[in-house]
Amino acid sequence: MRITLLGTGFAIPFKDRVQSGVLVETDGELILLDCGAGVLSRLSQSRYGHMDIDHVFFTHHHLDHNSDFLALLKADFLKGRNHLNIYGPVGTKDWISSLFDAYPYLKGRFDLNIVEINGGDVVKFGDIVVSCENMEHILPTIGYRIETKEGSVVYTGDTVPCEGVKRLCNEGLNILIHECAFPDPIKGETVEGHTTPSTLGRLIGGMDIEKIVITHFAPEAEGKQDEMVESLKRFFNGDVIAAYDLLEIEV
Repeated sequence: MRITLLGTGFAIPFKDRVQSGVLVETDGELILLDCGAGVLSRLSQSRYGHMDIDHVFFTHHHLDHNSDFLALLKADFLKGRNHLNIYGPVGTKDWISSLFDAYPYLKGRFDLNIVEINGGDVVKFGDIVVSCENMEHILPTIGYRIETKEGSVVYTGDTVPCEGVKRLCNEGLNILIHECAFPDPIKGETVEGHTTPSTLGRLIGGMDIEKIVITHFAPEAEGKQDEMVESLKRFFNGDVIAAYDLLEIEV
């Protein structure tokens, strides 16, 4: 299993970080988790191309997690592909329909398999099992656990630390990719819809997780990643990594 952090930034742009996007290559499949602004360009800088993607999973439909999706579809179409498997929370079908309403010249050009997800659902293709749980954010948000014989990874999207995260991480986990938008302390360590190192650490301390990758850094966190890692290590004995764009991790 190879994981590539395409975009590790926030909705407010700043140098060297584009918005949210994670690639997981496993068992012969390439899965894209979220597709925020800049992800399509980062794909061209990675070892992969947009035509390699088999499945797209959306955690939620804030712009910094989905705004490059239509550009991805058009790029595929211009290279001769019109099919893609798409998964996301309830409302994903209406959102995609509204995109085509806004750009009618693209209507009727795609054969999309769109699956709407609820917490507790399980998606299977080949030997890959994707478990889904509700996160706690401003919009309906789904976190995903991808598991194959090669390993396991959880990606939360945007959330405060919650029971859904714990359920995804149970029974042991190779890698947890969790947003950690703000450093400690900020606003009393509580930020609406987002996570700080201490709030995350108090949730996952003692759990059987090999490695945590923190990502989705707001501008307030820039330059403070080392201290954020150390803050999280007060609660967690495994490896902790602060993500950067195009970071690759092997499982």
